[in-house]
Amino acid sequence: MVKYSKYEKFDWENSPKFSGLVQRAPDVVADKGEEYCKLCRSVLRAHKTDLLRHANTITHKSRASNLIIEQQSSLVSFGFTAKSDADKKRDLKLSMLIATHSAIGTIDHFGELLRQEDINGSNNNPLSFLRLHRTKCTKLITHVIAPAYLTELVEDVGQNAYSIILDESTDISTHKYMAFCIRYYSYSQSDMVTDFLGFVEIDKATADILKNIFIQFLEK
Repeated sequence: MVKYSKYEKFDWENSPKFSGLVQRAPDVVADKGEEYCKLCRSVLRAHKTDLLRHANTITHKSRASNLIIEQQSSLVSFGFTAKSDADKKRDLKLSMLIATHSAIGTIDHFGELLRQEDINGSNNNPLSFLRLHRTKCTKLITHVIAPAYLTELVEDVGQNAYSIILDESTDISTHKYMAFCIRYYSYSQSDMVTDFLGFVEIDKATADILKNIFIQFLEK
């Protein structure tokens, strides 16, 4: 007569009481037991009495209680709140204002000014929950505003003729950059347009290097 292991006689892993808590023990510890408690990381025999005895231990109960969703507090109680579409649009507009007319550091002081309780002559300031500083403002400009405007610019140029203006510049930290500007006739605006296209950091400013970097930039 063929003999079966205790694990094969009853599938404890799919049992309603132990589902998600136990699994078949790894082969390296299979000689110590057939079942493995994922919460306590302990090897058990595939006996109902052993599994029930382990399930009633203080350690297992304590760890299992942490998995009960009904007992967990919602994230809102920890200070996390989801921004509304109106708040997102407000942050984008302020970031666009800073990118167009000022340095990034200005938003630190400007944001605190807008949050003041008495800025509109009352204690009911709708901007009192504004959370926008230089780090978030930079991320919005880099990852949201810039890609959107670049896509709009490329679509406006389309298949029309254009000219590229290149210029190399060195900042105060002696890092070299090459900037790209584009000049073309915009049919949507019925006028000649010169706009900023982008810039990349470079190590050297020889003619061959500038040409290769420019070609790589266009291929992106």
